Amino acid sequence: MQNVVIEHEFTVDFLDFEPEWKGFNQFPMETELDDYSFKAKQMVYMLNEVYQGTKRELKGFFNLNEAMLIVNAFNGYLYSSELLNKTVLVANVEDDIQINLADALFGVDADKLLKKLTQLTEFQAFTVIRMAYEYLYSRERKAIDTENQNEKLLSAIFNVEEDGDL
Repeated sequence: MQNVVIEHEFTVDFLDFEPEWKGFNQFPMETELDDYSFKAKQMVYMLNEVYQGTKRELKGFFNLNEAMLIVNAFNGYLYSSELLNKTVLVANVEDDIQINLADALFGVDADKLLKKLTQLTEFQAFTVIRMAYEYLYSRERKAIDTENQNEKLLSAIFNVEEDGDL
């Protein structure tokens, strides 16, 4: 059997006044080459490595019910990178608790969860928001889940310990 390499190509366009272009130019690299393709690939790789590492850092931090509430709080929310992640995370969860009574719905101690969220670093908060979106937009999530596959997926994404609540 031969090894097959599949090349994926896409184009990213920046306007010089966009904050993404500023961020792309400010990001430090270990080379002076103007190889934008290499730089973009390295940036994506590095961001994913830090994201995955932060997910491992948060292993066991949330139980399954808390993860469900967080995901619910971001269902339908349009993320904006201009706002502080920790502020967005806490505000969305607070709103879901106050408006939708999500703490009662998911069996979560609201004060305990909010205290956990306020202890997170900015990047940990970013990671938790991304974890919610990872679940919400996963191709593995089932619309009709008769075998609790969604629960297993959510547990895997949030690194919920085996004895987590439900």
